[in-house]
Amino acid sequence: MVFTGTLPCNSVTQIHRLFTRSHLQQHQFSPILKPSSSSSSSSSSSSSSSSHNQNHTFSLIQDSAVIACLRANSAEQAMEAARAAVNGGITVLEIVRSTPGVFEVLQALVNEYPTKAFGVGTVLTAEDAKTAIKAGAKFLMSPATVNVYDIIDTVRECDVLYIPGAMTPTEIFSAHNAGAKIVKIYPVSALGGVRYISAIMKPFSHIPMVASQGITIDSVGDYIAHGAISVVLSDAIFSKEAMNQNNFNAVNQLAKSAALQGKNAVERLAMFDYTSIADTGLECMQEEKVKEAAKEYMSSNTYQRNNMVAGTNEESTLDATNCSDKLLPYEHTSRGVQKRSDGI
Repeated sequence: MVFTGTLPCNSVTQIHRLFTRSHLQQHQFSPILKPSSSSSSSSSSSSSSSSHNQNHTFSLIQDSAVIACLRANSAEQAMEAARAAVNGGITVLEIVRSTPGVFEVLQALVNEYPTKAFGVGTVLTAEDAKTAIKAGAKFLMSPATVNVYDIIDTVRECDVLYIPGAMTPTEIFSAHNAGAKIVKIYPVSALGGVRYISAIMKPFSHIPMVASQGITIDSVGDYIAHGAISVVLSDAIFSKEAMNQNNFNAVNQLAKSAALQGKNAVERLAMFDYTSIADTGLECMQEEKVKEAAKEYMSSNTYQRNNMVAGTNEESTLDATNCSDKLLPYEHTSRGVQKRSDGI
């Protein structure tokens, strides 16, 4: 069965959007080597390893679509809340710098859950970055682009992602241009929420962005659908009521809900990416995959029935024009990929 969307082949912005979650991931992590008179094999190997690990963290952030942000009143509370969230399905968790014993908590979590990505938030100086990296942080986050060059220089040779916060188009572009692989849009709700993400993605579709501040679990899908690769959820998972009562079962349930919303959002986007590629046509991308899918559909009972209804038994030429939504059973709407209303 072939799915189709409605993206025009000549829409550069739309084609960029198709690859925000896949194509960029493959090219954002080329090794960054410091200038030297000669390149040694050891430095090349170290840089390659760093690139690989950064890519892994990027993948976890992108594939889960949710970064849980934890603020706690004590190290003990932070550990219990983090465990509840991770056991609920959270794979990427940020611990805010102001949490008591933050680096000890981080180190313990890294040892306890080695396949997850733990990071530190509100990192404002290179010294904070060094301490977090030493404790095992896989990513660092800041609310602004302060000391961005110093921090990026600190993480350059490490397997750590730095995600600075930005608000304006100038800040977003400057942070990315400075070397940030992902930029955090903050405070997104105050800026207009999903509408701001949608607008800012138009000129900056090549920049991976995470949305942060005031985001609810129910709105995760909207942010992902409009271009964000992930969202930061703070009170939505670690609610003030649950944390005040040390109700970690409630945290666990909220984490389950958030993880599911993220998973569903990524799956819907992946389905749309495939349908868009099919509709974009053979001359645009993934020609062989589209051909195979189209052939499978054209040999199906549905396609044969459509040809009979149209009053023709002629074999159609397999090209971009025949990969149209007129023949195929799914279409892309503002509510996602759905069955065509015409009953095909």
